[in-house]
Amino acid sequence: MTSGKKKHEDPSPPDESGPESAPDPGRTVHFRPLQLVSLVILVGIIASALAGTYNHRARTTAVTIGGMTVHVHYTTRTRFQQTEIISVLVTNPGALPIDSLHVSVDTAYLSGFSEVTMIPDPAFPYGTSLSDIPAGGMREVHVSARGDQAGRHRGSVMLSMHGDTVRVPLSTLILP
Repeated sequence: MTSGKKKHEDPSPPDESGPESAPDPGRTVHFRPLQLVSLVILVGIIASALAGTYNHRARTTAVTIGGMTVHVHYTTRTRFQQTEIISVLVTNPGALPIDSLHVSVDTAYLSGFSEVTMIPDPAFPYGTSLSDIPAGGMREVHVSARGDQAGRHRGSVMLSMHGDTVRVPLSTLILP
């Protein structure tokens, strides 16, 4: 019994080696000059990030005024929208109490920041007065601010006592 259809058979013997492989195109990577520059910049950014270039950094500066030692601790590098604190620690190593010390932060410096608060409460714009610092005692001022403008911001913390003024320079880079 045959069905009316004829089966097509390949007269050649089956190939034991499998399908024929495609020719090797000799692939090479070609970059345009702008692509090479972009690649180098991208690798540089990644390498500098891994090396810690964009990490948060801080500095402490010590000065003396009227026999008192003052340490100012502030951020030198931070990220956009991060809240940072400037700490001013006043130490009176003398045998007599200090009646008054005025501490203020330059408005030029704070112009790159928002949500500025001060502890103790400010007695004047971005400044406060520390009074009755006992012999051997210490007092602190904290200024909290959120970085709102990317870029370098410079200014100073000013310390005034009995007509004598000392400026501690501040410089903070806010990274985007």
